[in-house]
Amino acid sequence: MLAVALAWAIAVYAVSPFYMPMLDSAAYADIAKNLAAGKGFLLGESPTDTAPLLPILLSVFMLVAGQAWIPAYLAFAAFLMAISIFYLAEDFKKGSGSIAVLVMPTLALPVLLSLQVLTDVLFLVFVNAGVLLLRRFLRQPTYRAAFLSAVVISLSYMLRPTGLFLISFAFLVCAWHAYKGKVRVSMILPLVLIAVAVFGSWEAYKIAGGFQGTAAYRIGMAGGPRAKIAFALEDDYNGDLVFAASVPIQAGNLLRLVFFILIFAAPTMLVSFAVLARKALKEGKGAAFDWMFMLLWLAVFLAPHVTVVPSMVARYMLPVIPVFVIAFSWFISNLLGGKGFRVFGVEVNKRALIAFILIVHLAFSFAAYRWYYPRTEHLTSRVFSDAGVWISSLPQNSTFSSQDIGIGDFHYNSGRALQNGDTDYIIRSDAVINETIEGYAICKRFADSFHWVEILGKGC
Repeated sequence: MLAVALAWAIAVYAVSPFYMPMLDSAAYADIAKNLAAGKGFLLGESPTDTAPLLPILLSVFMLVAGQAWIPAYLAFAAFLMAISIFYLAEDFKKGSGSIAVLVMPTLALPVLLSLQVLTDVLFLVFVNAGVLLLRRFLRQPTYRAAFLSAVVISLSYMLRPTGLFLISFAFLVCAWHAYKGKVRVSMILPLVLIAVAVFGSWEAYKIAGGFQGTAAYRIGMAGGPRAKIAFALEDDYNGDLVFAASVPIQAGNLLRLVFFILIFAAPTMLVSFAVLARKALKEGKGAAFDWMFMLLWLAVFLAPHVTVVPSMVARYMLPVIPVFVIAFSWFISNLLGGKGFRVFGVEVNKRALIAFILIVHLAFSFAAYRWYYPRTEHLTSRVFSDAGVWISSLPQNSTFSSQDIGIGDFHYNSGRALQNGDTDYIIRSDAVINETIEGYAICKRFADSFHWVEILGKGC
């Protein structure tokens, strides 16, 4: 476990920064930069309601590691992710942890997201640790265990708003155990009190700062955001087949979710999950609880995206990837401990079967990499960082405006703030293609195969 975790961390450190801080990453980096400089919790030069835990941690790495803060932080997060999946898998089945640690680097989502300055990998660490501590608390209910699990689970909300899903999951599991008489109701109080304190304190900060607070998503399909589903088949002989429809965004999310599960969980892990879950639910008792536990885990994190939350992107799958990794590791562990197998009356060599499963798994994993990486490759662009260096060399009293560049992207890369109204320079990029702006000429242009940035000035 330690060998794989260290190897993963070293590899991440060696190749980083692979993805540059852009969009959300730039916002986290800019807040951290302001914190490290002692300016406060600011995005650009204004207060922000961005979840605070990641920027605070990044600011520590900026102070400790200097210019190497990106690889240092990413290596740290990757190491914790490997360690956490080991202990979590071991908690479900002894002997499967080492398999789980080896499986994780074969998956596209954990690897590619471990190279981005986002909340995803660290949030997965919180999910793994929170679930592990929750299971230990349920087995041996003590106030110490309740407090420890409640702190980890509740703090996940300070990392990203979907920490509410983890809190909800923990509360549902605890409530069920209390209903069954396995846990005293008073034992759930630490989770309730700490979760309310964490959630309430951050919401109070947002209200005091004039922010809108936690996003309230519409419940129900009708009247909400819409998605387009279209299909076309050209056939000159029989006539073209064309289908197009506008559907509630949640219906589009459902199709996208099914596709993401097939891509990122891989058929090998899905089959393993289905086989073991069916067997355990038939047997009942303790084994059934583990699988009901994991099914609830999946439902709490994924169901909101097909009911009330109008968004579903690939990275939202990461918090449930451990469910499939645990099942697959459990399945392989059972095969390793078996004596032999008969398929349709034919004796199958155990090692040959495991080798076949692993080859199929690696093939599907490679296909997932090939599909997902091109959709993230634009984040490797250095156009914005190069433009930021050039902009920072302009006179300090220069003013800038832009409708194309985010506040975080611009301030982090250039150290300058965006303003409204008439300014000395206008920044535009491929985000929105603008026509010629009267009174301004192109001073400098930066471009690569993914993005371009132009700095327009009055005196160029």
